[in-house]
Amino acid sequence: MPIEFDTSSLEARVLKLLQEAYPLTTDEMMRKLRISESRLKRVLATLQSNGLVALRPLPDKTYVDLISQNFRFSGRNPSQKKKLKHSKRPKKKTEDYDGPMYG
Repeated sequence: MPIEFDTSSLEARVLKLLQEAYPLTTDEMMRKLRISESRLKRVLATLQSNGLVALRPLPDKTYVDLISQNFRFSGRNPSQKKKLKHSKRPKKKTEDYDGPMYG
């Protein structure tokens, strides 16, 4: 049975990044995801314990390998979000305001 991740979770973002771009180093992942090294290490440790990724440490870099596709994403797809309707009327400027004056 595949492991299920919420699409908005950091684990899902890491897995999607690994699916799109390969090979990646931990430094590249931190830069693309805009997260700290400690957060990335925690997420990678979780994914590694689940058997989804493997780390290849080299003297100057650490590569992250996606070793299993035994996962799926649940939740809303960003394209399913409801679009906001914007008013077509021009906004009133503050000097045009004819409301009550206090003071």
